[in-house]
Amino acid sequence: MKKFLIVVIASLVTSIAHGQNTFPFPQTGNIGIGTLSPQATLDVSFNAIIGAGADKWNIPLSIMKNSDGWGSDNPLLVLKHSGMGNNIYSNPSTDLGILRIQGFNSAVANKAINSNDNFFVFTNGSVGVNTASVPVGYKLAIAGNAIAESITVKLQSAWPDYVFKPSYYLPPLAALRAYVDKNYHLPDVPSAVEVSEMGINLGEMNKVLLRKVEELTLYLCDQDKEMKALKAKMKRTQINQQKEIRQLKKLILTRQKVH
Repeated sequence: MKKFLIVVIASLVTSIAHGQNTFPFPQTGNIGIGTLSPQATLDVSFNAIIGAGADKWNIPLSIMKNSDGWGSDNPLLVLKHSGMGNNIYSNPSTDLGILRIQGFNSAVANKAINSNDNFFVFTNGSVGVNTASVPVGYKLAIAGNAIAESITVKLQSAWPDYVFKPSYYLPPLAALRAYVDKNYHLPDVPSAVEVSEMGINLGEMNKVLLRKVEELTLYLCDQDKEMKALKAKMKRTQINQQKEIRQLKKLILTRQKVH
């Protein structure tokens, strides 16, 4: 009797100590922390499922290995390796999800997508925001406006410091005027039609605009040089004219005295 009471008390203490945990004596082989009915090898209340078992979509975080279907509930996040590929997804069966990333052998081919098209991460590394279409040759496509405090563009081509080198050819203003009259835009600057159809490359466009500013600076420097030369010439002409006027006045006075 005494031994029986000791066993009962020990069992009660163990039950109280573990609360809703099945550990250390799971009945099904699954271990539950915070739950008496674990659905996976390790089931941590509503915070995690790690291991094999049925898909439990209402679990905030689950890590499973199986070949089940999508399920019908709304998990916050699922990290999964299954017959559909390597997946990280949120609520893929409805439009409430935030992120889904799938492997290349998924039923959804060649991309990892959000269920309501808010965010796409494709298996080739491309990212789409509010769009499932990323043009060939691009890694990021945003359908809508974007705002940032700072953006750094690193160009592969040379920055136009070469404009200020003596060897740089600066077309005469007359030739520039003829080009503008014919094309209605500056040389090497895309036309309005090109921009509307193709958009603009910010890095290359900034480089072109800087080159145009530097060319304009050279034009202004040349104009300034010509203006200074013209002023100097006018000043010399004025000095010579004043000298001639004085000489003429002196000659007139001399003749008046003679007569």
